[in-house]
Amino acid sequence: MARAASTTRGMKRDVLRLLVVLSGCAASALATAPARANFLDGNDLYEHCQTRSASALNYILGVHDAQQAVAGLGKQEKLVCPWGRVSAGHVIGVVCKYLEKNPSQRNLSGASIVLKALGDAFPCKPPVLSAPASP
Repeated sequence: MARAASTTRGMKRDVLRLLVVLSGCAASALATAPARANFLDGNDLYEHCQTRSASALNYILGVHDAQQAVAGLGKQEKLVCPWGRVSAGHVIGVVCKYLEKNPSQRNLSGASIVLKALGDAFPCKPPVLSAPASP
């Protein structure tokens, strides 16, 4: 029993050491990084679209999935409604094409651009069609 308690204390001490080291690394990284409100803006995202960077492509899918999850919990209005099965490649293509066609929007946060592009491509409310003119 004493050996188990000793092992548990040793593991706790090792975890504490690891947390101290990791927090020091994080503090060092934050001190050298410029202050920004967003991880990526539209310019970053556009650059990553051009190079097909996996991190930015995963970012696009992460924003999409996060919005779907939050809306599914009833915490936010659903902004993106892809009807049927939509591939990850299609979602990424929609955002990258939006960035290409809207350079003036690239100064916005990456997340807001992703939601705008996907909301335009996959609206939750059907477009209002005008009634045909009466003869």
